[in-house]
Amino acid sequence: MAYSVSRTPDYIEIRLCGVTSLEELVGIAAEVLEGGATELDPCLVDATDLESADLDYAAVTQLFERLDGLSPPNRRSWVAIVARQPHVFGMARMIELRTTDQARTARAFQERGEAEAWLAAHRDGV
Repeated sequence: MAYSVSRTPDYIEIRLCGVTSLEELVGIAAEVLEGGATELDPCLVDATDLESADLDYAAVTQLFERLDGLSPPNRRSWVAIVARQPHVFGMARMIELRTTDQARTARAFQERGEAEAWLAAHRDGV
């Protein structure tokens, strides 16, 4: 899978392309956290070029269990996932449903503008 990680003035952006797996997503998360992401950095995951993801709900649960081991204690995160293909959007919705605790909030979007507005609202404290 090809991916890139960049920092904009408003959020960290992760672009995913091709096919991904649980191991690759955990590796990307580790890279972002090791790269100096703070607890206040929102994240936009652009999965519009992702062809498929080998993830079911059990794998998404395992992803969050592994992320708990990577994240510093009390880290608060907001993640907007942009996905247009139905199966990738479904995976993003599974991630959204899994983020019901107070430490993480993820939302799935089909349009980038909506995702950016949602992240801006959290940044501005709305």
